[in-house]
Amino acid sequence: MLGMVLAPLGRAQGPSSNVHFFAGGLNNPRGLKFGPDGNLYVAEGGAGGQTSTVGQCEQVPVPIGPYTGGYTGRISKIDKFGNRTTVADKLPSSQTAPTQGSLVSSVGDVAFIGNTLYAILAGAGCSHGLAGTSNGVIKVIRTERGP
Repeated sequence: MLGMVLAPLGRAQGPSSNVHFFAGGLNNPRGLKFGPDGNLYVAEGGAGGQTSTVGQCEQVPVPIGPYTGGYTGRISKIDKFGNRTTVADKLPSSQTAPTQGSLVSSVGDVAFIGNTLYAILAGAGCSHGLAGTSNGVIKVIRTERGP
């Protein structure tokens, strides 16, 4: 029988020398796409929240639920210099029970059709702590500041 030698764990290493930090200030980033304007758009899950709908509707069962929610999801735009601006915010964001790590659901990804920005929203609804909200595809209406 061959013996196995386990090497001690080495120090954690940083990224390779060809990786450089580009943009920060993101809260639980998910999908990203370049827009027709050349900027990078990022779906952000946010931080969930503490709103509970226990007793108001059917809940996701333990151990995953009950969920709690808030309106911390957003979509950010990052310019060619790495500057982040908010395109849409206060989107539904929910999280699993703390025993499951408080995993967040919210804006999962973004896409463009022509110049129109769309996003997929998950983690909404009464069962996720956010009565009066729904999962689905959202369309971001163009405003004076973007997208």
